[in-house]
Amino acid sequence: MPKNIIITPEQSFAEELKKELKDAKSARFAVGWFFISGLKELKDEIDGLESLELLVSPLTNRQTAETMLVAEKFDEAVRDTLESQEFQTPEQKKDILENEALILLERAGRLQPSKENKEFLAWLAEKLASKKITIRIYTKELFHAKVYLVDKKDIPVVLVGSSNISLSGFSLNTEVNVRLTDEAQVKKLNKWFKEKWELSEDCDFTVLAETALRQSWALNNEVTPFRIYLRILHDIFSLEEDREKEKIEFNEDVPKLFLFQKDAVIDAYRKLQKYKGVFLADVPGVGKTFTGSALLAHLQEEGEKAVVICSPKIIEQWEQVLDDYNVNTKVISRGKLSDILNNDKLMQRPVVLIDEAHHFRNPETASYKDLQIICEGKKVILVGATPQNLKLLDIYHQIKLFHPREITDTLIIDPPELKEFFKKADEERQKLNGEGKEDFPDRSENLFQQILIRRTRKNIIDEYGKEDLLHFPKRLGPYRIDYNIDDVYPGGIYNSLEAKIENLAFARYDIGSFIKEDKFTEDEKQRLKIAGRNLRSIIKMILFKLLESSIEALRESLNTMVRSHALFLRGLEEGKVLAGEATDKAYQKLKDDFDIEEIEIPENAYEAKRFYVKKLKESIKKDGAILGEMYEMIKDISVEDDDKVQTLIKRIKGEYQQPYWDKQGKEKCEGKKILIFTQYASTARYIGEELKKHFARTEYVSGDTGDVLRRAALFSPKTDSNKKYLKKRGIEATKENEIDILVSTEMLGEGINLQDGQVVINYELHWNPVRIVQRVGRIDRIGSQNEFIWVYNFFPQLQAEARIGIEARIKKRIQEIQTRFGGDEKVISQNELLVDKKFYQMYSEDARAIEDQASESFSAKQRLNWLKLKSLYPEEYATALKLPTMAHCGKSASIRGVAVYCRADDIYKLYFGDKRGNIVSENDWEVLSLLECDKDAKGEQFEDEYYYSVELVKQNFQGRANRIERERSSYLELVKRQALDRIEKAKRGLDEKTKRWMSGVQGLVREVQLDVKTSRDLRGIIRQKHGLIPKEMAGQVEELLKEKLKIRQRAAKKLYAEIILSESLK
Repeated sequence: MPKNIIITPEQSFAEELKKELKDAKSARFAVGWFFISGLKELKDEIDGLESLELLVSPLTNRQTAETMLVAEKFDEAVRDTLESQEFQTPEQKKDILENEALILLERAGRLQPSKENKEFLAWLAEKLASKKITIRIYTKELFHAKVYLVDKKDIPVVLVGSSNISLSGFSLNTEVNVRLTDEAQVKKLNKWFKEKWELSEDCDFTVLAETALRQSWALNNEVTPFRIYLRILHDIFSLEEDREKEKIEFNEDVPKLFLFQKDAVIDAYRKLQKYKGVFLADVPGVGKTFTGSALLAHLQEEGEKAVVICSPKIIEQWEQVLDDYNVNTKVISRGKLSDILNNDKLMQRPVVLIDEAHHFRNPETASYKDLQIICEGKKVILVGATPQNLKLLDIYHQIKLFHPREITDTLIIDPPELKEFFKKADEERQKLNGEGKEDFPDRSENLFQQILIRRTRKNIIDEYGKEDLLHFPKRLGPYRIDYNIDDVYPGGIYNSLEAKIENLAFARYDIGSFIKEDKFTEDEKQRLKIAGRNLRSIIKMILFKLLESSIEALRESLNTMVRSHALFLRGLEEGKVLAGEATDKAYQKLKDDFDIEEIEIPENAYEAKRFYVKKLKESIKKDGAILGEMYEMIKDISVEDDDKVQTLIKRIKGEYQQPYWDKQGKEKCEGKKILIFTQYASTARYIGEELKKHFARTEYVSGDTGDVLRRAALFSPKTDSNKKYLKKRGIEATKENEIDILVSTEMLGEGINLQDGQVVINYELHWNPVRIVQRVGRIDRIGSQNEFIWVYNFFPQLQAEARIGIEARIKKRIQEIQTRFGGDEKVISQNELLVDKKFYQMYSEDARAIEDQASESFSAKQRLNWLKLKSLYPEEYATALKLPTMAHCGKSASIRGVAVYCRADDIYKLYFGDKRGNIVSENDWEVLSLLECDKDAKGEQFEDEYYYSVELVKQNFQGRANRIERERSSYLELVKRQALDRIEKAKRGLDEKTKRWMSGVQGLVREVQLDVKTSRDLRGIIRQKHGLIPKEMAGQVEELLKEKLKIRQRAAKKLYAEIILSESLK
């Protein structure tokens, strides 16, 4: 029996309404809230009606008025707002209807993906098309009615109350509704509805509602694989489209930038404003100094002065370019950071630009710690920090310069804790490599896209070549120069030297292995043992590198090492162990050729009695003897007998060539500008002096020679910066003083523009081939007038290897590197497989090895694809942007599954799952590659079985998004967690009053905002092993933090996921 009073949620309003509709002829509903989910509940009953009229309130107007009322605005203000809505123009009404259509489309996209909901939306669209259901929007005064008029066969019924057409209104909310059957009352309400219905005649929403539903995911026939791919590309890269909105004026009185550089300035400015830090990480030779200077010029116009930190050798180059852009800043050598720390005015400057930023990646160094303080709270621009040449952890430490907190609200990463994110990225990298997917990026690419500007020459030419008329020389090579190392060290000496290096104990560098445990603190013991292990590996590595570099480099170093071992033994005789900073001066005098007996043993060196002297002395004597034997074996080998040097001379003259080289590779280098790189100053001097005997206008530079910039400028006098350098010093480049062949250490390996150069010769086997590409970047620069650039690499082989193929020889070298030097971070990067691949390419003469697209980022390729496709297919692109939420289709593929693109607030994610809803891949870029297709890709029917998978993926993502949100809002830095834990343990056994006070100190720890110095001081207090009783420790923490700035943790909000797009692959 029908109920006359219906109270939800105890009773179901929907069930009562269904009873009334079951035998009804027609119905009219006037409601304030209208959700299609509520209409779905009545689907079967509505099917039996001849007609249903819906009169609803526009959502926008209702929300405006109700928001004002809730906010307790003045009654008059609320009344004025409502009155303004009562008299609306046709244009305003049209806008309201169109907005309601968008809202309806959005709500359709929030239904659970299922075959049932798809059929329901189709049913509703058909009812609207046939006018079985008509909808009008009431746009007069605020419409808050809930009236359900039902024309039954026997007696009309009206349900009146507070329930809207929604799931919550039907059964979840607390609602009260009354059933009326009194004829007079029903008649009056029918009359009222008719009046309101007629007043809304010009706001008929039926057609627009039907159109909106036909545009929804369930009925849209414009969804194709290509449009889905385009839409996802748009969502990833759409910030690019705001480029024109940035108000950056480029002054005509300063050096003109290419368009690609202007875009980099705009992009960097945007990233800097949003994240407080940006990496300018384009490949070498494309003008990052100009881009950085133009960015600083714009920041200066906004009142933000900068300080620039760079290598001492390029201070003047930076000063010149900054002066050209009218930037008033201070350029400081990276070795003199104290000049900034001790200058209050410089410390107050809000912007820091760091050139060659990869030098600051070790947080344990004093220079990093100083830089961390300098950068705190400032905008930081990191120039030249190429991610491919760094470990992921290195990049983490660089990001910490502008993002000191572990947790992030601004960077969209998962997990939101930076260190944990990089750990996951590294695990992902290893997994991808193990699956043979080296070309797919790990999740770090998502972060890099936010804070990096990283483009290869190919990227730049493909995107900007036509507009900027860009020219880069063509790179030729790499050509491999084979030489026999047994001919450099004749008579089997090479093998003997290798064996002797392996037999060294390296005792002088590993004194931690000889300490008496009770004579050192725990920290001292740990430090000495770790330092010893590291030094032992490094010295061994250096000896092998010297062995391959040159006889002279090895000879010089062995001589110094033999003498240093003798000095160490003398120190032991005087009761001292010569190790650590206290003995640096003594060893420096040794290098300056002081006689051993003239060198004073420092008093503050370690006391020998703290070590097992007998054992240490025996090891030092043994190592000294082996080093002496090595020196004797090579001391008399002359440069004329050095096969490697003579091979270099032959190559320059064109007398050395491989029979399979192309014509250009066989050309003589003589007559061209030649840049020869070596790792050691002694090798640079050795081959430089020998080349001078054969070729005019030859010079060499290293840290020992000085005069580096003048010689570099005379090697490349046509370069603008070098012209200015020479002019400033009154030097004119002439035939007599211009340099054609320049031998250099890594002094010229980065930062210097040598674009007049045409040939790069790498004299040693370089363990990390990325450095070779960077060296090539010294001469392959934008603005170069050279048509070609030649790259030659020396490659050692043993006599016994003469008959084996090059592939086997290269693999043998790779194995040697990994066995001997795998622990050295400068040898093997975070991606060993990539290094192996590039090494093999470099020395098997694969042209890809010296082209920077070999390390081109996957996101850069996709971004270029996005730019190309939206230009080629503007109509397709426009249609793709209009695809509704949850749009989907199918596509033929070599793999079965479903790709799902989800969003929750500011968190986006691409997944690939199977039909059971299991996630197969959550690597965005890997999934994007599955969706990549061309315009003609045929759309298939989306398989119904995948609706279940899509919903499970969405739920999985929603849980993940909310976990990220909770971590963002509740995160405490590690040092805070350690302090809280230490104080908690310290409470044990104390009285209640002291415990309450210490709990207050814990609250203080949670509340304060830690700067770099305070974090270090707090860490120092809680790590003290001795001397502090619990109350003293807590007291020191309180004293440290009590005046610090307090922060409030924001409350976590519940996030709801939605499916943007999906595609079934079959």
